[in-house]
Amino acid sequence: MSKHVLIGVDIGTTTIKAVFLDANKGKIIGTELEEISQIREKPDRAEYEAMVWWNAVKDIISGGMKNLNIEAESIAGLCFGGFTVMGFMVDKDGNPLNNPTHYTDMRHMKEVEELEKQIGQKAIEINNNVMGPYNTFAKQYWYKKHEPELYRKAKYFMTEAGWITFKLTGEWSCNRSEAGFCAQYDYKTRQWSEEILDAVDIPVDKYPPLFDAWEKVGEVTQAAASQTGLAKGTPVFAGTDDAGPVAITCGAIKEGQCYLSLGSGCNVASNISKPMYHPTCLFYPHCIPGLYMFISVLISVGTNYKWVRDTIANTEVSMAALLNDDPYSLMEIEAAKSKPGSGGVLFLPHLEGVFTPLDDPNARAVFLGISSSTTRGDIIRSVMEGTAMSLLHNIITIEELGGDLNELIITGGPTKSSAWMQIIADVTGRSISLPEETEGAPFGNAIVAGVGAGVFSDFETAVDKMVRVKKDVYIPDPENVAVYKDFFNVYLKLYPSLKDTFSDLAAIREKA
Repeated sequence: MSKHVLIGVDIGTTTIKAVFLDANKGKIIGTELEEISQIREKPDRAEYEAMVWWNAVKDIISGGMKNLNIEAESIAGLCFGGFTVMGFMVDKDGNPLNNPTHYTDMRHMKEVEELEKQIGQKAIEINNNVMGPYNTFAKQYWYKKHEPELYRKAKYFMTEAGWITFKLTGEWSCNRSEAGFCAQYDYKTRQWSEEILDAVDIPVDKYPPLFDAWEKVGEVTQAAASQTGLAKGTPVFAGTDDAGPVAITCGAIKEGQCYLSLGSGCNVASNISKPMYHPTCLFYPHCIPGLYMFISVLISVGTNYKWVRDTIANTEVSMAALLNDDPYSLMEIEAAKSKPGSGGVLFLPHLEGVFTPLDDPNARAVFLGISSSTTRGDIIRSVMEGTAMSLLHNIITIEELGGDLNELIITGGPTKSSAWMQIIADVTGRSISLPEETEGAPFGNAIVAGVGAGVFSDFETAVDKMVRVKKDVYIPDPENVAVYKDFFNVYLKLYPSLKDTFSDLAAIREKA
């Protein structure tokens, strides 16, 4: 039987999604997803239950194969990606010892300060990233200090992609893209740095073997086959993070190409072939051979709009339930009643802190300019506009370092909102192009599996066959661009004026 079906899975912050790709037909033939919940027992904690991941993966793979009538023997390979936890320990049998942490988990801030003083400059030399709150090495160090018994029992620190791959194959791995988020990954040698690890007395054998995204880690075991419906012996490839595969689905696989991936947060990403450094950007190995990812990170994008839905747009949510409609569509109708500038209301979109370009986990969201004449439409629109201004701030940061973002290729869930896309075009003053397929990371993971399995000879061939981009779908309106230019100048002043206040509030929250 021809092996032409590829499966890509993305372990996201709120959903786990699988894409089923038919290489012969050159298209996606179906998707399956399952929502997952985050555990927040304390203000500085953000965790997941690992077995929920595994159960969801089993469900969506077996469910997708059944619903799409896919025969197990037709599957050429699988590939997994995720948001890169690695604050996650497992024992010698692969059993979880703790709940994996999300990147917004900030329990380790004191450890960040300690490591910055001890090995901060060395980490930049070796890893080309700062020892900041989003560097996963600080989370691992926290567990060594505060959970010594669990740390002692741990065989490895794992990523979500590596652990799911182990559950399927029984083989240990960490892909180099996710490893690149850790200070102890040496981008020059492409191995774990014993120099960094020795400085804090963590043995190098606490970390699994490293693989490139397209390299085969192992094959589906009989036990995993019986739980998923996959055929024993199906190849599983090392996988990647959640940004590299999106570049593939945007057709951005060459040096200098850029794209934006919108979801709960956002990556403004550029492909580079030589190291580039910025204290609030991320640098790590691409899933494309010979390239690195250089990324500015917005923590809250879709999260902001979801917050509005859940707290302010109660009318739209109730009406949508009655009409069997999408509440976001009704929110757009309400926002359309407000003109560009949202009646003078400006939203600072740092709902869960800010990384690029300000690097302040204490920052929070703010509405400025609310008056007695402010409407719900103004509030909803201001969230869309303020988030777009944060995007512009990040775009400018990347361009100042040499990136080319005259045209925005955007992918992700928020692209379904035509109103929001037009606002982004107007705020940034740039035209927006959209990939025809909007599945993003899991679609890209399926293509990575295809290259690994030899279904595609290389990534360029895969993109030529599988990826199509619609050009200039949204064009900036010159009048709106002028309005937003004035608002953006005010936006840039807002965070600096509140920085100390955010710090004071964080201290109060910690006491509470």
